[in-house]
Amino acid sequence: MWRAVLRELRTLRYRAFVIIGAIALGVAAITSVQAVADSVRTVIKEQARPMMAGDLVVRSQHPIPEDVLNLLPQQQSQTREMATMVSNTNGEALLAECKAVSPTYPLYGRLALEPESSRVLNDAQALVQGSLLRRLSVKPGESIFINGQAFVIAGEILEEPDRMNVGLSSGPRVMISLEGLERAGLEQFGSRVSRRVQWTGTEEQLSELSSQLETLNEEQGQLRIQSTSDGNPQAARSVNNTEQF
Repeated sequence: MWRAVLRELRTLRYRAFVIIGAIALGVAAITSVQAVADSVRTVIKEQARPMMAGDLVVRSQHPIPEDVLNLLPQQQSQTREMATMVSNTNGEALLAECKAVSPTYPLYGRLALEPESSRVLNDAQALVQGSLLRRLSVKPGESIFINGQAFVIAGEILEEPDRMNVGLSSGPRVMISLEGLERAGLEQFGSRVSRRVQWTGTEEQLSELSSQLETLNEEQGQLRIQSTSDGNPQAARSVNNTEQF
């Protein structure tokens, strides 16, 4: 009988080793998957920043409320985009995508210009893509006209961080200052303008900012709020599904 008991104990010990080994292997696999998922999330966030030109972005087709603009004003940039006609001194015109930016744009990503010194714009200067220079037969230093107002071409846009769907664009890019937009008079009642406010900040600041924006949006209902975690939602969903699986 004792022999049978000892044989059974040896069998149980072997099974215990198998169970412990399986548990250890499972824990290691879960830890590895979580580490990989965290690394992928970090990459997605870093890539989303230049695509959005910010950590947190608010978009609206309506004027952005002052309550929103007053949130972290020293850590934000603003852009407004619309399609408009641009002409040269000979009256030749083409449809272009006009983008008005604040001096702090972009918070992330690279705005490559030629020359680089043309980055700061006054209300009578514009940056344009090379295709507009060729199509209107103009060059830096010469004037183009936006809604009848003259703008001197200060430089050429070589690269823009947050311009997406270039293949479906209305035309070449023209970039002016927010003051230049006001002078051109393009932003009027009924104008189709896409407005954005971008922010940068610490995780704590962005978390509080997101909560404030959500509260304001419950009252306004006209804001679309996007964070870097939403920059590539399909990739983010894939990571989450893989981790849960």
